Amino acid sequence: MWQQYRRTLIPVQVLIVIVCALAIIAFKMPAGAAIVGFALPMELAAFLGAMWSARLKRKIEASQSGMGLRKDL
Repeated sequence: MWQQYRRTLIPVQVLIVIVCALAIIAFKMPAGAAIVGFALPMELAAFLGAMWSARLKRKIEASQSGMGLRKDL
C-alpha cells in the first residue's frame, strides 16, 4: 500500500494545493474552510485509494499464481 501511496503522493499534493489556492483566491474562501472542505477529504481519499489499489493488486497476483481466490463465488 505504501508503494502506491508514495507513487501518487506528489501529483495528489500538487492538485490539493492548487484547488485550495483557487478556492481561497477566486472564491474568497477562508483558508480553514478550504482545508476542511477539500484538503482533508482528498487526503483521506488518497490514503483509502492506495489501500484499495494494493488490495486489488494482491488479488490479481493471487489469481495469476493460481492460489487464493475461488472462482465459484
